[in-house]
Amino acid sequence: MSRRLAMLIATYEYQDSTLLQLTTPAHDAEPSAAVLKDPAIAGFEVTTLVNQPHHRVGEAIGDFYRNRRRDDLTLLYFTGHGMSASVWIDVMVDVCIRLEGALCRWECAG
Repeated sequence: MSRRLAMLIATYEYQDSTLLQLTTPAHDAEPSAAVLKDPAIAGFEVTTLVNQPHHRVGEAIGDFYRNRRRDDLTLLYFTGHGMSASVWIDVMVDVCIRLEGALCRWECAG
């Protein structure tokens, strides 16, 4: 039997003071989760991550997609800063990023 699964990732607090502290992600995740969970609207099983370091987000995404069936419907939503790593790759910016000129460094323990 197919399942409806959603993961919402919101990042709005950053250790790097050069990154603007965002306000919208703080207001996006919980209301979106409520709508997605509502059986009369979408009926998703929802996982929400807020201001988590990249290693926790990466593990959670791996767990989210592990053992999915072909007929499962999945939704992965990110709200927060993003940046282009190249012409082909865009990455989400997590709480641990530290910008150093054109380079990015992740500095969370764990």
